[in-house]
Amino acid sequence: MPRFIAFLALLALGPLATAQGTRDDYERANSVFKWTAGKVTSEAITAAYIARIKTEDKKINSVLALNPKALEEAKAADQRRAA
Repeated sequence: MPRFIAFLALLALGPLATAQGTRDDYERANSVFKWTAGKVTSEAITAAYIARIKTEDKKINSVLALNPKALEEAKAADQRRAA
């Protein structure tokens, strides 16, 4: 759970070098807001970011590896949160 909370914090904070008010900042903030309100699951956010990484990283080649259990861990986090 602590790693997942850290993941959400990174989503909320985003890269510090990003210009304020960019689309990425909005999307991160919106995802965290929806997650906090219970309108989207951790699993859905994780799946969306994995899809984005697979698309965008072809251009910049910055991700060394994806956690193969990321979706499984996100689903477990959703179940813990629902309990």
